Amino acid sequence: MEDKIEGLGELPFPMPLEIEVTWLNEEIEEVNIGSQETPHLLKMGKLLEEPLQQELIQSFHDYFELCAWSYKDMPGLDEDFIVHNLIIEKGAIPMKQKPRKIPFEVSLLVKKEIEKLLEVGFIRPIDYSNWMANIVLVKKPTSEIKVCTNFRDLNKACSKDDFPLPNIDMIIDNLAGYEMLSFMDGFLGYNQIKIKENDQYKITFKTPWGNFCYKVMPFGLKNVGATYQRAMIAMFHDFIHKKVEVYVDDIMIK
Repeated sequence: MEDKIEGLGELPFPMPLEIEVTWLNEEIEEVNIGSQETPHLLKMGKLLEEPLQQELIQSFHDYFELCAWSYKDMPGLDEDFIVHNLIIEKGAIPMKQKPRKIPFEVSLLVKKEIEKLLEVGFIRPIDYSNWMANIVLVKKPTSEIKVCTNFRDLNKACSKDDFPLPNIDMIIDNLAGYEMLSFMDGFLGYNQIKIKENDQYKITFKTPWGNFCYKVMPFGLKNVGATYQRAMIAMFHDFIHKKVEVYVDDIMIK
């Protein structure tokens, strides 16, 4: 994998990709509905007629507060509505992964990312846990890094959540024949669902700057996709297969 940091190994799980989709090779243009100082970009098909483009842009202005443009715009889902539980199989032995060496210059980049996660409330410091995982660092195109976690041992100990995911081929078939499609994805979707407080200590990871545990669902943790799909079904059940199709954090409006 090309996006690993030399000497720190590869991710033990697939990383999500940002994919730009065009319909019938239609060109896409970016429209800024924010300001020059704080741009907020939409991607729109160039084949849309001018009146319709303006109508859509105006709609985003009218409902601007419903869109998340940064971490701070994302309060997360109410815990009374959905929360992620870790179901550890009976007899599973807690595991503490052996610490890995991280170069000092990389350690400073880790500190920067940890401070971001603390500021938005995604993680919290923790003094002790009998589950301890290593971090895995992935390069970003901006030369910064993304701090991920090796949940290999914890994932093996968790029972599988068999909540069904939709069939992709059937979704594609059900999108055919419509004049217009709108594709949206949840802003840091998994991070919008909180981890049950009594389970947070199990998702502990070690860094050169201390040990921390997640308060929200992180990528790479077993069953988070099923939990997210369960939330989406609950929210959009009146619209699914009529005007909306949902696959985890991808929403298609037809």
